[in-house]
Formats: sequence, structure tokens, C-alpha cells
Amino acid sequence: MESVFDSDPSDISKDKDGRPVQPNLQTFPKTLIGGKNRGFNSSWYEKFNMIEYSKSRDKIYFFCCRHFSTSRNNSFVTGFSDWKHMYKKFDEHFNSTKSHHQFAREKYVLYLQSKQKGTIATQISAHHKNDVIRNRNVLSSHVEIILLCAQQEIALRGHRENEQTSNRGNFIEILELLKQKCPDLAKNVESMPGNAKYIDHHIQNEIIELSGKLTRGMIVKEIQDGSNCYSVIAVETKDKGGIEQLSVCVRYLCQCEIVERFLGFTDLHKFDAESITDGISKMIINSGLDITRCVSQAYDGVMSGNISGVCKRFQSQVGGPTPYVHCYAHRLNFVLVDCCADLKDIKEVIGLIQAIYNFQSQSVRRSEYFKDAQAMIGYDKILELPKSCDTRRSSQKNGISYFHNRLDSVILALENISENGKPADLAECKGFLHQLKSFRTLLLIFILD
Repeated sequence: MESVFDSDPSDISKDKDGRPVQPNLQTFPKTLIGGKNRGFNSSWYEKFNMIEYSKSRDKIYFFCCRHFSTSRNNSFVTGFSDWKHMYKKFDEHFNSTKSHHQFAREKYVLYLQSKQKGTIATQISAHHKNDVIRNRNVLSSHVEIILLCAQQEIALRGHRENEQTSNRGNFIEILELLKQKCPDLAKNVESMPGNAKYIDHHIQNEIIELSGKLTRGMIVKEIQDGSNCYSVIAVETKDKGGIEQLSVCVRYLCQCEIVERFLGFTDLHKFDAESITDGISKMIINSGLDITRCVSQAYDGVMSGNISGVCKRFQSQVGGPTPYVHCYAHRLNFVLVDCCADLKDIKEVIGLIQAIYNFQSQSVRRSEYFKDAQAMIGYDKILELPKSCDTRRSSQKNGISYFHNRLDSVILALENISENGKPADLAECKGFLHQLKSFRTLLLIFILD
């Protein structure tokens, strides 16, 4: 089949990557038209820079029309030599409402641009690539801020985060500081789409969850690359919101050193042995660990039942002996607690300290009485009454030391509450004062401290 250019003369442009062929002859051929000798004029090259001239056929062509027009039924595509009506034909060719010349010229300009900048698809791809790089840089800075807040154990969000608020929370305030110090980051953040700022709390929570998942993955790899066995440690704890949680850790050998790693928390809605066992198992399995590679378990005494407790149930899930080891941190403490429980006088003193702590912690106003009493006496440092806990011997020691060293402020606070507090507080305060001022109580506090 004959191509569109097979009939074209051989002395003009062959393809769209060339340039218009514009030979400059001393004289161009003349043809008698309308009683005058007429022919091509080289000055037309300057007026119409897309013209190309064929010496062999004594005709002109428009470069862009030949290579980019969708219509071949055009004299400026097949060759034009009507020199008498040339300007009229030019005007019709350029200015008609359906000008093929204008369409062809625009396509030619776009073609030249695509050669310099790439095709439209290439330009879109390059723009997308730049957007991806920008988004990753912004998200990387957000991740670093979130990890910093997590490491420092500070909250991410503020009470209000709009621009009118003086304190918009740690996350946004740190981000604003980084934007001031790094203009490139500020430019990238400001150019982000409105629906992709990556500052929503759902995004922050997702980043924290993914960071935890990556960390657990590193722990699993350490175990698998090392001894490929581990021990599990679990303990119940209550957060500030009053939600009971199960803390799960693993202990294993890594590069000839014994290490302990925290796997995570799981909420406890029930506190029976079955629920606690399921919580431990799910945490281990969801972390990617092989539960059958667990070689021992460690809890406090509450979870260690050898008949139907957590210890026995977990052993059945592992399918091996998995010996139980009591928590070393609680052993001595429980011994001391049990010993004190058998001594009536000491038991009463510890109970009295716990009762006074519970009494003042139930009301902010009562706590203020204890602080005000210290200030009135002249203590340089105002201390809060320490909490007493059976599972932590240090907390009981701190409570006894507080009563030993600041007994006068405790007595003054109780006296002020009995005088100025509510009627319901009067009976309790008098009972506390009666016991505190007894010689036996004072002697035991002195001995215990």
C-alpha cells in the first residue's frame, strides 16, 4: 500500500523530526498566469516559517500540515503553485473556522514539547513521582515526631488544635517548630492536599500501631536467629483510665545475653484464668511467635494455679512442660506481707496508713488539707501522701517513712479536717487521730522505718 508520503517530492522534509526545507535560489521558476509571469518569492519564508519549497515540482508545502494534519485533501499538503491566488488561499488556510493548519501547528508545538519534557504520560508519571517523594518526606517527619512523643511519654494531641488555640498539642507544636527551622519541610507541608495532611488522630494511631508491629517483628527475628526459644512474663495492671490490662513480655537469649522485651498490652474484660490465658496466647501468636517454643512462664502468685489456673491452662496450649517460675520481684514482698499479717500490731499500723491514704485520696479538698499542713509547719518541699500497695514493698516503705518524718503535718491536717470539714469526716478523723497519737502506733512506725 502506498504511504502518504510516497507521492511527495524527494527534496522536502521526510519526517516530523526534520525542519522545513527552504532553499534560497537566485531565481525561482516563473509561470505565465493571468498574463503575468509569476513564481515563488523567498521573502515568504520569513512571513510563513512553516513553508517548504520543492525545486523539482516548483510547489510549496506547509511542514506542520504535511506531518500532523489529519486531512490529506489539502493543496498545502499535496503541493500548491497557484501563485496568483496565493495570499487568498493563505488567508483561507489560516483563518477558516475549521482550520486544519491551526490544529496541525498546535500538534507540532506539543510534539516539540513532548520531545523536551516527555510525553503527557511521562510528565504525569514524573509529577506523580515528585508527589510521592514529597508525601514520603512529610510523612517521615510526622513519624519521627510521633516516635519522639512516644519515647518521651508525652501526649500527641491537645485539647483544641485549631489555629486560634495558643497550645495545639505536642505533635502540631513540634511540627510547627520544624517548619520554622526547615523551609523545605514547610513548603512540602503547605503544598499537601487538604485531604492528605497526615495529622488526623486516626493516622497517628495507625503509625503507632505499625511501629509496634515492626518492633515486635524485630523481637521475633532476634528470637528465631538466636536460641529459637523464649519465656513468657505476664502481669495484670490498671491504667490511669481504670482499664485493666495484661502486660506481656518475653525473655530470651540474644547474642549471648539474656534480654527482656515488652510485646504489648491487651485489655481484660474478664479476670478469670481462661480469659487471662487466652490474652497471653493471642498476644504471642499475633506477634508471630511459635507458642510451642515457649519453655517457661512467670507470673505473680494470683495467676499461678497448678490445677485450673493460668499456669496449667497455658501449659496445655503449649503442649509441653513449660515450668512456672514465680515473679522474683514479688517473692520477698509477699513474704514480708504474710509475716506482717501474722503480727496483729504491725498489721493494724499498716492498715491505718492505708486507711488514711484512702481517706485523703477520695477528695481533692482533703488532699489540699495535707499539703496546706506541710506548708504551715514550714517544710521546704510539699509531698503527696504515698500510696500503699501489697504487691510493692517500696510503696509501703515510702508510706511508713512519710508518717515517720511528717507525722506532725498528718496530725495537723486531720485536726483541720475535723474542725472545718464535713460532718461525715469528723468521726473518721477522730478515729485516725486517736490511733496515731497512741504510744504503740508511734513506736511501731519508728521501728518499721
